[in-house]
Amino acid sequence: MKSLFFLLNRCLVTEFYQQSAGFFMVILLLAFGFFSSTEHIALAQYAFRLPLVMGIYWVLWALYGAKTLQFVGQTLRQPEYQILFHLRLVPFRQRIGLLLGVQFSLLLPAVLYAVFMVVKAGIPLKATGGLALIPVFLIGLTVAGAAQTEYWLRHPNARQNRQRFRFWFNASYPTPYVLFFGRYLLRHQPVALGLTKLASALLVYGVCHLYPTDDYDGRLLAIGVLLSVAIHAGLVYQFYQFEAGQLLLLRNLPIPLAKRFIGYALVLALLWLPELGLLLRYRPVGVSIWFLAELCWFAWGLLLLIYSQLLIRPLTLEQLVGKAFWGFVLGVFIVMFRVDIGLLGLLAWGLGYAIFRRWFWRAEWVGS
Repeated sequence: MKSLFFLLNRCLVTEFYQQSAGFFMVILLLAFGFFSSTEHIALAQYAFRLPLVMGIYWVLWALYGAKTLQFVGQTLRQPEYQILFHLRLVPFRQRIGLLLGVQFSLLLPAVLYAVFMVVKAGIPLKATGGLALIPVFLIGLTVAGAAQTEYWLRHPNARQNRQRFRFWFNASYPTPYVLFFGRYLLRHQPVALGLTKLASALLVYGVCHLYPTDDYDGRLLAIGVLLSVAIHAGLVYQFYQFEAGQLLLLRNLPIPLAKRFIGYALVLALLWLPELGLLLRYRPVGVSIWFLAELCWFAWGLLLLIYSQLLIRPLTLEQLVGKAFWGFVLGVFIVMFRVDIGLLGLLAWGLGYAIFRRWFWRAEWVGS
């Protein structure tokens, strides 16, 4: 049993944390770069008092659980890990015990944060309902993950029928280039996409509702847009990796550089489309449509500027997130000096296009 658990731990748990180092770096920057421990405790107290806030925590934990399952599923489909299917020969009880242990190890960050919430907020508030439901929910996530892995081990070819339908659909209805990356995210990175859009959407929604509570001006919305764009650095990095790993052939096609730039701009515009919808839906009273258009122009240019950094030299996800973080800090200082947002957007577009024009053909496209 110990040797089997060591094998599973090495193949699944260790590999998961190594490959997700960039993801955890982003989470740490977002969760602990902008909030102190006191604010985390305050959020936990709100969660035990308000079911809606607790539900948000549960959704985040469920998305993280889906990310771990996505990794396990992808690992089992790789030829070098086919040995794991021999676990079917292990007696059922022992096999389930091993899978529960592996799933618990994968969910350990969520479990540790839940323990923090219980110790710092639940027990002092004597919130018996929340104290009972959090362990039940996390145990449910662990059991569900182990059950899904067990199903994959017992049905290794269950995806074949879906693959046939997908092949027929793709052959019958070709996907335009602008939607390639969106389809890739929905298929292969749904958890990263969901977490990024959830964090960004909550930020935009919160800023729009915070605006009328005091004598704020457009700088608050601009700072919110800055942070929302910084949150998307991980998806911009995924876009670069997708192009470098799966669409490198496009580089050799006779496509004018300006047309290529427009294509990249449209792809990045689609990434920020939900936030545009939120800004229009929850537009604060007194904020003009023209100013919202300037904000979107600004966000669009910043996304292009982030992408262009990857053309100058290959960066890891951690390096790109670091650049986005310091860019956000610099942007806050510039915005606070009341520099026109439309002008800042024009500057971002100009820098992005200049870097793209100079470095596109010289870039070292390094895929993961």
